[in-house]
Amino acid sequence: MKLSPASLDPLRQLVTDKELVKDFVRARSSDEYNVETYAVFDSLNGLADFKWPMDCVIKPTHSSREVIIRRGGEPDVDLGVLNKWLTSNYYHDGRERNYRYLKPKVIVERLLLGEDGNLPYQDYKIFCFFGKPKFVQVDIDRFGQHRRSYYSLNWKKLPFTMNYPQEPGEIARPARFDDMLKLSAKLAEPLGFIRVDLYAFGQEIKVGELTSWAGNCVNKFTPRGADLLVGRLFENPEQDVETLFGLP
Repeated sequence: MKLSPASLDPLRQLVTDKELVKDFVRARSSDEYNVETYAVFDSLNGLADFKWPMDCVIKPTHSSREVIIRRGGEPDVDLGVLNKWLTSNYYHDGRERNYRYLKPKVIVERLLLGEDGNLPYQDYKIFCFFGKPKFVQVDIDRFGQHRRSYYSLNWKKLPFTMNYPQEPGEIARPARFDDMLKLSAKLAEPLGFIRVDLYAFGQEIKVGELTSWAGNCVNKFTPRGADLLVGRLFENPEQDVETLFGLP
């Protein structure tokens, strides 16, 4: 799919843009699921005079993985870094064509904090095949000792991981998990395969982004055999993931 015309579908390009995807979320569901945007810039002109919020998240709308988390006025914002973002094309890194024609921009968003005043300890990524949520990736302590586990829609732990060690213990089911699944199904319905990346803390659910090609389609499953089993969902998204992995 990554190498097919699906990568250049105008809708897929729109939802790849971290600013424009919020219009899609608003239209398909509700603005309550969007993270508040403080500002968007397409050049250094506005950035040089911008009064930065003490707490915010800064990232390019046309790229992946790059982010600056600013708390209490730290760190100082390096305009050189932002200029590098504005003059880069993420397509050249991994040939994900949905990024190729995106306009370079920098977005400034609300910093999501839990009731304890800390960053969310875990986030959730719901893998959807042809509009159907099938399983969930849970990332734990992303900015510390990063671990990762996968769960079925019945919240049973699946016997594989990818790129990071599996969390040894059990992870609590999110309070609004059913709402997370309903939201993911709404967003995924017109997109074929998509991963809906969410933050959930307390009663809040926020969309982080929509990911077309998880891990650029090159991250490796552990154990290797899990790749084949998950891949069967492309052929038949009606299959039950727990049955695929032989869970009781």
